[in-house]
Amino acid sequence: MAYWTGFGEIQEEDINFDGIPDLQICLGPFNGYGNFTYDGFVWDPKDHKFVRVENYGEIFDPQLHSLENKIVGLFRLDNDLTISVYEWQNGKLVLVEQRDEQWPTGEEGE
Repeated sequence: MAYWTGFGEIQEEDINFDGIPDLQICLGPFNGYGNFTYDGFVWDPKDHKFVRVENYGEIFDPQLHSLENKIVGLFRLDNDLTISVYEWQNGKLVLVEQRDEQWPTGEEGE
């Protein structure tokens, strides 16, 4: 995934891992730690149009993992980090795992 450079930036990404380019549109940061959100649109080859993924905006800083066909979201607030893992199931984006961790601090962290 490319890094954010501006509100409304459109990125061509294969967000549903079907080999056809889709779109992400940056909605901006959620807080001072970033936590960028995006609208996601997948290409519908039958109707020849992009279709909005209703829950894509719930994924903070989406990272596409095409080898596993997963999208990983990271939400940070202070030293608290929530990691959310999504998969496509029957054409729908589904949250399959969510866990909380602590952001590393000290010399290796911030």
